[in-house]
Amino acid sequence: MGFVHSVRQRQLMPRLVALVLVAGGFVLFKTATASAASPTISVRPAADLGGGKKVTVTGSGLAANAKGYVLECNEAPGEPTVHIGPPFDESLPIGCSAPSLRRITATTPEGTLATITVVHEGRKLGPPCGVFPVIAGCGRADSAGKRPRADAQNFPCPPSPVQQVLGVKCALVFVDTGHDVVSAPITFAGPPAPPPVTVPPTTPVTVPRTTPGTNPPAGPGTGPQTTPGTGPQTTPGTSPGGAPAATPGPGARTGGSGATSSTAPGTVSAGSGSLAFTGLGLPEKILAGVGALLVLFGLALYFFDLKRVAAWFLGL
Repeated sequence: MGFVHSVRQRQLMPRLVALVLVAGGFVLFKTATASAASPTISVRPAADLGGGKKVTVTGSGLAANAKGYVLECNEAPGEPTVHIGPPFDESLPIGCSAPSLRRITATTPEGTLATITVVHEGRKLGPPCGVFPVIAGCGRADSAGKRPRADAQNFPCPPSPVQQVLGVKCALVFVDTGHDVVSAPITFAGPPAPPPVTVPPTTPVTVPRTTPGTNPPAGPGTGPQTTPGTGPQTTPGTSPGGAPAATPGPGARTGGSGATSSTAPGTVSAGSGSLAFTGLGLPEKILAGVGALLVLFGLALYFFDLKRVAAWFLGL
């Protein structure tokens, strides 16, 4: 019995080890992918904002225990970017506000965020360059080859009137050392509406009726006479009354119906999508890879006799 029990233990042990490896690898892989889930942030309040307004920013799915800060950005399509240095090493739109050491915050071990920031207005919002080499320094030119501070004035918050017509909006963007770049749109309060105009009622004007007069009949030879060839003459380009004739304006079309048509220029619309999530970071990739390898090795150990496989492979 002792020999049989020992044999069974030897047969059972590899399977137990395989199950442990599979379970451990699955947990590692799940942890890595869960920590790298698409992060999100929300802003309250997010509408009818003004300069100096304090708002609350909350988030989830972010990198755990990561340092970061909240920026305010103009999100115009095709906006130039500038690369900011350590500790963030990200390329951000030129219309984003600069980092503030007083506003540095951190995510929780669960990857959540809760902080308060202040909304700003004006053309001098960007660029998102910090004080080099203290925090998030950037180069002398943006992706368009222009000076960051001068180019940033073209992307204010609120957006310029032309940008607003194209649908451009501003957003609050959270950037952290875990390479999360997440945004949530905000809107600003418009100018106050003008007071309604009251038009006083008008009194209708009554015109008195008149009796047509009676003219004596005209005698013979007293009517108007015209001499042949002496009728009213008109000069080309003038109406019979002497007024200039109407000339078709430029761009007018005349057809059989005399209608005039024109084509209005097309309307360009632009979206303001939020900044995209860049995917798994290097630590998450390593953790997910180790977990996947453990799962595969555990499955191989559970279903195959590795000693026989090795002996067959080596020709023993």
